Amino acid sequence: MNKESTVNTVFAWCCFGLALFFCRMFPVVNKPLGGFLFTIAIFGATTAVLLVKKIKIPMGAIIMEVFSVLLSLAFIVSDNRFLSLGTLVGTLVGYCYFVYSATGNKLEKGLSDLLFFDYLKAMFIFPFYSLEEFFKVLGQKKTKSGTAVALKVLCGLGIAIIPTIIVFLLLSYDKDFTKIMDDIFSFNFSDVISWIVSIAFSIPVGMYIYGLFHTSCYDKGTDIFTKDYFNNGLNKVRILPGITALTATAPILFIYVIYFISQWKYYVSGFTGVLPEEFSYAAYAREGFFQLCAVSFINLLIILTITLFIKRAPEKSSLLLKILSVIFCVFTLVLISTATAKLVMYIKEYGLTQKRIYAMWFMMVIALVYIVVALGQFISRLKAFPVCVAIVLLLFAGLSLSNMNGVIAGYNVDRYIDGSLKTVDVEALENLGDAAVPSLVKLEKHLEAKASENETATALLDCVDSALDRKCFQLFAKNEDNSFWKFSIPSYMARKSLKETDRF
Repeated sequence: MNKESTVNTVFAWCCFGLALFFCRMFPVVNKPLGGFLFTIAIFGATTAVLLVKKIKIPMGAIIMEVFSVLLSLAFIVSDNRFLSLGTLVGTLVGYCYFVYSATGNKLEKGLSDLLFFDYLKAMFIFPFYSLEEFFKVLGQKKTKSGTAVALKVLCGLGIAIIPTIIVFLLLSYDKDFTKIMDDIFSFNFSDVISWIVSIAFSIPVGMYIYGLFHTSCYDKGTDIFTKDYFNNGLNKVRILPGITALTATAPILFIYVIYFISQWKYYVSGFTGVLPEEFSYAAYAREGFFQLCAVSFINLLIILTITLFIKRAPEKSSLLLKILSVIFCVFTLVLISTATAKLVMYIKEYGLTQKRIYAMWFMMVIALVYIVVALGQFISRLKAFPVCVAIVLLLFAGLSLSNMNGVIAGYNVDRYIDGSLKTVDVEALENLGDAAVPSLVKLEKHLEAKASENETATALLDCVDSALDRKCFQLFAKNEDNSFWKFSIPSYMARKSLKETDRF
């Protein structure tokens, strides 16, 4: 077995080990440190193998690797389950693209409008093209006797898991049977099942990881989907004349103009900070928001249709279509700016929540995307799609790494203390998890100073005390578990804050 084969065999075993590590750490929202260390391990192991193979990793792949590892910090920095799930998806997609691009498989060098197809190939074509190579590499001559048998045994165990559990549950009605089983398995039977399930799932996950690596390095003949293939396909679908776009979009633009005229007073109210008499702050902020999302999506589809399906032959027609795209961008930006102004009014009155931050983030993303699309109509060198992808990734990374729950709690408590917020929802703060504990402790100290002179403060203090007692109990239970993999910065800061109150 030559050096190349040895390296592949070692990495295949690494893929199995990494897959097992991933399955044991899943879901990463419950084991944040495990998710962070897994990201470092999978990128580190793959980079080491590529360097041993003397593959020169391009700068774009290195940037994606660094970005993915930095993004994975959100596992231990943030206390938000939704963002942790998004971070997991982002890091796994980033890894697929890293392996794919590091081995020179990109359809086009540099920033490319074909980036979408690069991602599709990296995630859904390359890994599955070489799935069987995982077993071939592990079962080479010098390792065949041990490796092949071990893998066959693992596959058998994986197949047996579900029927074994079903039979066990069906027979568990009998007390004598369960007593004998308890005597045989005096250890934790659920832990054994957990390990067997993890090992069984590690095989397809390991196959996926190694399949992506093998195809990227060796089977580049899969490139039936080449740059020319996609470009020719895009050229073939441009069959509609420019006049079709104009006649199809004119009625929509007319409706927009009428709508803006009819809603003018509400737009003015949003920018001046004056609430219309017939609305509450909540109703005013929500009014039209979901319609805005739908309209933004429809407008983007219209612009994509103009870009993908309309012919570009005459120069005047091409310019007219670009202007048409810009008009749709401008109309959408006007809607976004209005919705943002209304949401800012709502936040000033009632403070922050997760949904309000998500809404603000979403509108910021849409606005920047439409600005890039509008600029791309007249700046030929601007690669709109990859720039938009970069914007979304960077803004998501910023949101994930910001400890959003802690920011919400700190903002609301600080504003309540300085008097700019009339009240604070203690239950909502408690639901923000460990990240809100330092702010709750700060609020408790503030209320203790005012409780003697203010009945409202006394009632609120009781709510805060109860919330902190519950959080203390939860953190104590976590501490009893003492799992290395469950470490997170919000939990650490929560314990530190509670120690100051002599609760912990």
